[in-house]
Parts: sequence; C-alpha cells; structure tokens
Amino acid sequence: MPLIPNIFAADLPRDEVQYVRTMTILGNTMYIVSFIALAAILGTKWLNKSIKRTITWDLFIASWLLHCITFFLSMGHQVGSSAPSLGLCFVQAAMLYATPVYNACVSLALLLHLHFTIVATVRGISRSSSKKMRILVWILMILPVIVYLAVLLMTFILIAQDRSLLQRDQTFYFCNIKGQVGYAISPLITAFHSYPLPRILTSSILVFLCSVVFIFYEIYTVIILWKNSQTFRAMNPHSRDRVFRSIVFRIGVFTVFPIIALFLSLILSFSATDSWTPSSGMRINVVDASLTLACAIIFGSQGDLLRVWMFWRESSPYRSTQHSQTHSSGPDHARTGGRSRIALDPVVPRVGVKVSTTQIQDTGDGYGWVTKAHVESDIELHLDTVEDTKLEAL
Repeated sequence: MPLIPNIFAADLPRDEVQYVRTMTILGNTMYIVSFIALAAILGTKWLNKSIKRTITWDLFIASWLLHCITFFLSMGHQVGSSAPSLGLCFVQAAMLYATPVYNACVSLALLLHLHFTIVATVRGISRSSSKKMRILVWILMILPVIVYLAVLLMTFILIAQDRSLLQRDQTFYFCNIKGQVGYAISPLITAFHSYPLPRILTSSILVFLCSVVFIFYEIYTVIILWKNSQTFRAMNPHSRDRVFRSIVFRIGVFTVFPIIALFLSLILSFSATDSWTPSSGMRINVVDASLTLACAIIFGSQGDLLRVWMFWRESSPYRSTQHSQTHSSGPDHARTGGRSRIALDPVVPRVGVKVSTTQIQDTGDGYGWVTKAHVESDIELHLDTVEDTKLEAL
C-alpha cells in the first residue's frame, strides 16, 4: 500500500498531472496520520482504566477509523494505469456511500447518549430508569450498525444488478458509481449529482435527517448544562461538570467542520460542473480527508488523554489532589465514589489534615450522578511518610 501514487496515465497537461499527484499524496498522508492518531486515542482509552468514556464514544472514534479504511483500499492504485481489482473496487464503492451515513448516525448516538445522561443526572435516576438507560444505550449502539449494513447491502445489490455502474472516479482516487462529478464531502452533495434514487434516499436524506436532529439536541443539551451549571458544580466542581462541558464543546466544535467542508465542497462542485478537471476533484477529496484529521485533533487533545501520553511528567505529592475509589454493588452494578481534597503543610514535621469527602452514586456509564453526601474528618500525617503515599486523581 504505497503512499506515492502510480504515474498518471490520462492525457493531461504536465502541471495538472503534478498537481493531482501532489494532492493525492496529501490526501493519503492525512488519512494515514488520522488513522494512527485515532487508533492511538482508542487504544489509550482501552488500556488505561483511569480514562472514562462511554461505549458510544468508542463507536464514534471507531467510525472514523472505518472512514479512513474506506480510502486505504485504493491506495497504490490511484492516479495511474494500475487499476484496483474488480472485487476491491466493488467493496470500496459500497463503503463509500455507507460510511458517511454510519459516521452521521454514530455522531448522533454519542450526542443523544450524552444528552440523556445529563438529563438523568439532573432529575435523578431510579432503578427502573437506570434499566431504561441501558436499553437506550444498546439501541444507540445497534441502530447505526443496522443502517450501515442496510446501505452497504443496497449498494451491493445495485452494483450486482448492473456492473457497468462501477467505475474509478475521474480523479482515480477511489472507486464509485457512475453519475456523479467526483466525490463530495457529504452525501448531501452527492444527491445533486448521483443516481439512482435509492442511493440518494439511503445516503443523502439519512445524513440530512441525522444532521437536523443533531443540531437540535446539541443546542438543547447546551441549554440544560447552562441552566443546571450550579447543580453540577455542587456534585463535583472539579470533575464531572468539566467532563460534560468538555465533551459538549468538542462535539460542537467538530460539528463546525462538516458545515465548513460542506460549504467548500458545494462551491468546488458547482464551480467545476461546466469545466471539471481531476485537479478540482482532488481539492474536494482533500477537504474530506481533513475531517478525519480534525476528529483526531479535537478528541485526542483532551486533558486525561494527554496526561497519559506525557508519561515523563509526574504530579507533586504535596499539592492538593483528588482521591476517588469506586466499587460495584447491587444488582444494577451502581458505583459509589468519594472525592477527598487533602491540604498538606510541608513546613511542620507533623500536620493535621482535614479531609472533606463527597460521596456520590452514578449509573455506571461514565457520566451520570444521582446522590451526594458530605463527610469531614481530621487525620494526622507525618511528612516523612507523605512521599510514600500515592494519591490517585479522578
């Protein structure tokens, strides 16, 4: 799977051949870097138990890994006479239309999971409500996969019925179905250039509906967080409120990128309708590749992930820390945790330490809290034993 594409075989001016070659290398590089970064993010979360994320977050990152894999299939067969095999082209063309729908559905599932967790935290969760939440999570996990497989199957059937629809894109960057000008960043653009109707319905309209629902719930979630900010700070001013705000903010920022990409792709697509060239098509492809890189940067720059990667930096044992312990109990596996803020005085040999503990109960999904209680106690520590004391941050 070489990064450098084959020699361009079409009858094009030399400067355009070089431009397409350069843009192909740029697009491939962005996909490879994005794949490595996203795999590192997901692997770090799986291997480090201190990083708490929901299962829908895992699926979100994995969906963009799948997006990268879709374009890996044609690497080594781009901009050249070495065309990919029929089977490889067949699979890539189907994934090309199914993967954007899957990305949209998983993104919506992540936001809905976060939204309902925040709502449950504000209202408090009973045992029956906790069971409903787990059922909801399973639905959010399964539905995107069903939609992906449905679009994939429909595209397979479409190509199997008429293999003449299968072709290499005019940029030679990937395989697609005849009837569209280049590959648009979003299936919304594909609808303007693509046929037949089933592909428009399964790809474009589904992504559009997901986008509308996504924007609605994102605004609604921000309003709930803003109205209940004091409640979250009272539960834990240093942890969960920050996690909620951080994830909502990052999802919001990431939402801006597809909108910008959609706008740019529309300009590039319609400006190239009358005088389309491989160069103009490759600009759209590079815009698409930038989405995966943006995802890796936005969701890989969270503080807990960065602290794991910065293994050479150790926190001082003398500063104020947070300590938490969790355990499973009961049939619903609810977790009980405590947070202690310990202030140490490094001047005197023996210090009095006042420990203020906040006990909480969550639903086990990595976010929601239900109850809280404050416990204060005084203890004594010798300074010569402080260095041997390991305090874990939440």
